[in-house]
Amino acid sequence: MKQFKLKQNLCRNLFLASLPMFMVACGGEDSKIIDLESPNNDGATTSPIVVSSIDDARLGSFNSFESFTVDGLAEGTEATIFVTQPFVYKIERNGQLITLRATNKPGVDDFQIFYQDGSNGDLDSLKLYTPRIPVGFTSFTSTVQNGDVVTVGAIASVEPSTSISGQAKVGLTEVPLSLVTTTADTVPNDFEFIGTEDSISAHLGEELEISFYVTGIDYATPISLVTDTTPKADDDTSSALGSARFAIGSGGIAGFEDRLLDSTIDNDEAAQSDLDVALTYFKAVAAQTAATDVETQVRKDFLDDGKDDETEIQAEIAARLPAAVAEAELAVETTLTEAFDKEKLGQLVKLTATAPLDYDQTATVTIDVGGVQKTWTITTDQDTTPEAIEFNQPETTKEQDESFETSAFEVVGINIPTPISITNGQYKITRDGVTGEYTADAGLVEEGDKITIKLAAGQVFDGSVTAVLDIGGVTQEVTVVTESQDLVPDDFSFDPKNAAPGTYGVSSTVITVMGINDATPITITGGEYQIGQADFTSQAGTVTAGDKVSIRAMAGATLGDKTNVTLDIGGVTADYVVTAALQLEGKVLFPPVNSFTEDDKITVRGSLTPPTGGVPTSVTVNGESATLDGNNWSVTLTDLQVGQNTLAIEAKDSLSGLWNSSVTVTRGAVTDAFPAGGESFVNMEDVAIDMDAQKYYVMSSTSANDAKVFEVDMATGARSLFVDVQVLQSDKGIDKGKKGTRSMGVAYSSLDKEVYVGNFKDDAVYQIPVAGDAAGRITSGSILSAHPAHSKVANGAQMHDPVEMDIDTERNLLIVATENGTQLTGVIAIDLASGDRSNFMPNKTPNNKALSVAVDVDGVAGDTGDRYFFVRKGSQTEVVMIDLANGNAESVFATGFGDAQSIDVNRSAGMLVVGDNGDNAIKLVSLADGSSITDLSATGSDKNALKQVAAIATEEGMGYAVVVDRNSNALVAVDLSTGDRVFISKNAN
Repeated sequence: MKQFKLKQNLCRNLFLASLPMFMVACGGEDSKIIDLESPNNDGATTSPIVVSSIDDARLGSFNSFESFTVDGLAEGTEATIFVTQPFVYKIERNGQLITLRATNKPGVDDFQIFYQDGSNGDLDSLKLYTPRIPVGFTSFTSTVQNGDVVTVGAIASVEPSTSISGQAKVGLTEVPLSLVTTTADTVPNDFEFIGTEDSISAHLGEELEISFYVTGIDYATPISLVTDTTPKADDDTSSALGSARFAIGSGGIAGFEDRLLDSTIDNDEAAQSDLDVALTYFKAVAAQTAATDVETQVRKDFLDDGKDDETEIQAEIAARLPAAVAEAELAVETTLTEAFDKEKLGQLVKLTATAPLDYDQTATVTIDVGGVQKTWTITTDQDTTPEAIEFNQPETTKEQDESFETSAFEVVGINIPTPISITNGQYKITRDGVTGEYTADAGLVEEGDKITIKLAAGQVFDGSVTAVLDIGGVTQEVTVVTESQDLVPDDFSFDPKNAAPGTYGVSSTVITVMGINDATPITITGGEYQIGQADFTSQAGTVTAGDKVSIRAMAGATLGDKTNVTLDIGGVTADYVVTAALQLEGKVLFPPVNSFTEDDKITVRGSLTPPTGGVPTSVTVNGESATLDGNNWSVTLTDLQVGQNTLAIEAKDSLSGLWNSSVTVTRGAVTDAFPAGGESFVNMEDVAIDMDAQKYYVMSSTSANDAKVFEVDMATGARSLFVDVQVLQSDKGIDKGKKGTRSMGVAYSSLDKEVYVGNFKDDAVYQIPVAGDAAGRITSGSILSAHPAHSKVANGAQMHDPVEMDIDTERNLLIVATENGTQLTGVIAIDLASGDRSNFMPNKTPNNKALSVAVDVDGVAGDTGDRYFFVRKGSQTEVVMIDLANGNAESVFATGFGDAQSIDVNRSAGMLVVGDNGDNAIKLVSLADGSSITDLSATGSDKNALKQVAAIATEEGMGYAVVVDRNSNALVAVDLSTGDRVFISKNAN
C-alpha cells in the first residue's frame, strides 16, 4: 500500500478572457492525508480507501488536493483516470502539463470556468472572473503513466456550509472526495469615503454625492440607511426618512430599503500572487508573439528592397527585437495591472443626499453594511468669503481718459448674498444671462454671478489709475497706466509740383498728422502752412493727431528755379519743392488712385497735356520707362509685392515741364476684404459716380427689404452708410401697402449735388443731398416723385417698379427705367425741378416689328443730343436706341449679347459700355454705328475675374468702367483699353 498526500490549495485568480492560453496560480494550505491503492495495469485493487472531508473551504474558491505520483504500472502501459463532476484533475508528465483541454462550462450557477470565447485575443478584451478552474484541469476521462503527477481539485460552493462530494478513479482504485465550505463572511472591512471628509459644508439644498468601496465579504451582505435627517420634498411620502439614496455599482439609485451587497474579493497576498504569475506567463506569450511579428516584418522589408542575404536578415531581426519585446511586455503589464487594481477595490457604493434648506443646520446620513456603519455629516454654514478673484488681465496701457473693461469673472465660494463695492471704477453684474448697468454703488452678489470692471485712464501721461473691487472682504486690483507723451509724429511727405514762373500760392497735397498724442509744435521755412480750414500762416503753432495740414509756396521767377519749403512737426521734417516751369498736365487713366489686386503685375496707363509747343519726352513709373504713343503712355509692372505698393509717376516734356503723381495698389488674396473694416455690401444692385466729392454710391438691397445706399471713398475704398432707405421711407410717410424698401437704382446729379434713389417696392424716387451724415440725410431727404397712391402726387404718367436711372443734364431730367411694362411705359422722364413725370418710351408696339417684346426696361443710358439707349427685359441680347428728334423712333443699335443688363455712355472714349451678365463681361460698342463690339474679358488678365455683372457706370475722361459684381460683393474697375481689372472696394469672400 502506497501513501499519497493531497494538499488543499485555495486559489484566488485573475481571469483574462479572449487570450489564447490559460493561467493559474494557487496558494497552499495544510495537507489532508488519504490512503490510495496504487493503480496497476491489470485493474486489481487491494482494499477500500477513505478520504477525510475538507470542511473549511472559502466560498466559491478553487481547492486542490496535494498532487500524487503514479507508479506500480507495468512498464509501457497506461491506466485510465476519471473524476466525477464537479471535481476536475490535471496531469503533469516530466514537468509538462499534458491535460491542456479545459472542461466545458458546466450548466450550474455555482460553477464557472474560464475558457476562450473565440475573440481576437487582444488584451483590450480582458475580463475578470472569480471563481474559476485553473488551466489544464479537466473532467474528461484520460490515461496516466508511471511517474505522472496528478492533482485533483474543485470549486467550492458559493453558499456557506455546503458540501460537494464525488470520486476520483485511477484504474480500479476509487477515491471518495468531499469539500465543505465554511460559514459566510458578511462583515466588511472598515470603509472610508472617497476624496472627502466625513463632515462637509454645503450650500442650501445642494445635491451631494460621495462614494466608498466595500471589501472583506464573500457573500451577499445587507446594506441599508439606518439614519437620515436630510430634508426631503414636501410631496415625498414614501418614508419617514429624508432625501438620502444609495446606488450599488453601476445600478440605479435605490431607496432607503434594505439591500444585499454582492460579494467582493480581498486585497490579500493570494490575489497579488495571481497577478505576479499572470504577468510572468503573458509577458512570455507577448515576447514570443513580438519575435514572430518582428521576423515577419523584417523579411517583408528585405523582400520589398530586393534583398535576401540571411545573415543580414538575422542581424536586423536581432537589432529590432529588444525594443519590440519591451514594448509588448509593457503593454501586458499596464493592462493587467490596471485591471487588477480596479478589481481589488471591491464593491462600489454611491450615496446621495440633499443639504439642509436653512443656514446653520446639520444633516446626518448613516449607512450600514453588514453591521459596519459610517456616518456622513452635512452642515450649511453661511459663507460670504468667495474664492480668489481672478481677471486674468495684465496691467494695461491706455490713452488719457480712455475707458477700459476687464474680462468677466465668476463669483465662486459663497452661499448667501454678499456685499460688493468698488473704488476708482465701476462694475456690472451678469446674473442668469441678464447683464445690468455699470455702477459705482455698493451692492450684493450671489454665487455664479459674473462681474466685469470698467475704469478710465488718468489725465496725466505716465500716470496710473487703480480700481479695487471688494467682495466679502476679498479684493482684487485692476490698474490702467496712461501712455507716455509722444510728440514725434509718423513720417510724412509732399509730392513736388511745377508751376508757371512767379505763381503765388502753389499748394501741396494734404497730409494727416498721425502718431502723436498731445499738442505738438509746428514750424515752416520758406513758405506757409494751413491746419484744416484755418488761414495760411508762417508763424509757429501746434497740431494734434488727426489734423490735416497743407503748405504753399511761390514759384521762382525764372524757368527751372526751385523753391524749397521745409515743414517741421515735432522734429520730423519734409520738403516741398516747387519748380518754375511751363505746366505739364497729366492724368492716370488706370488703375484708380487706390485699388486691390490678386495679380503680381499691372499695366499703368495715362495721358499727358503738354503746354503749347511742348511734347512729352519721358514717363517713368517706379523708375520703369513707359511707352509713349503721342500724349498717351503705358507701362506694365511685373513685381507687385504682397501688401501695399505705391507707384510713383514722373513725366517730362520738351520744355522742361514736370508732372508727378502716384497711385496705390495693394496685392493680396482674392478672398481678402479691401479695405478691411467698414460696412459690408449685400446684394449690390447699382452704382453712381460723384466726381465732385470723389465718391461712389452703391445701392444694396435684398428681398428682406433692407435697402441701403453706401458711399465708397475713391481715395481709400472705405465703405460707409450713405442713407438707410427703409428709415427714409418711414420718415417720409410712404405707405402703399407694398411693405418693403427694395431699391434697385441710384444716380448722382452734378447740377444740384444730390443723389436719387429709385425705390422698387414703393414706386417712388427719393432726392437726397450729399452734404451731412447718414442720419441727417433722412431729415433733409425728400420724395422727388412717386406713384399717385402715395402721399406726394406729382403730375403726369404713372410709375411702377423703377430700376436703373440716368441724369439728362441737358434737359434737367431723371430718366428712369421700369420693370412693369404691362401697366405703364417702359421708361419715365422726371423733371428734376418739379418732379412731374412723362412717358419717355411709350408702351406701344415698336416701330420695328422685330422688337415686339415686353417693354420692361433693365438699363438706360443717354448720349449727347437726342439719342438714348435701353436694354429691355426679355430681350437682353440687344440694345435699343430711341431717337428723340425723330418721333421717338426705335431701332436695334447693337445685338449679340448674352444678357445685357446695364449700360452707360463714355463719350470721350466714343463707346457705349455694356455690362453683359450672361457672359460676365464688359463689352464696348462704338457709338458711331453700333457694329463694332469689343469683349474686354477676352483681352485682359485672367486675375480678379468678374463673377456676376449687375451694373456699370463710367464718366467722361475716366479710363475705366466701374462694375458692380454682385457675386463677389465688390466694386471692380475694368480698364476700357486693356480689359484689366482691379478691385475698388470689396467684402471678404
